[in-house]
Parts: sequence; C-alpha cells; structure tokens
Amino acid sequence: MLKVKISFLSLLTDITEVEETI
Repeated sequence: MLKVKISFLSLLTDITEVEETI
C-alpha cells in the first residue's frame, strides 16, 4: 500500500515538473 502511494506521489511530481517545463 505504501509503495503504491509513493509511486502515485512520484507520478504527480513528474506531471508537475512537465507542466512547469511547458
């Protein structure tokens, strides 16, 4: 469960970084 949460958080940060790059 914790692993899934971490993956989800890392995915969110990836999306945010992409939005900042655009």
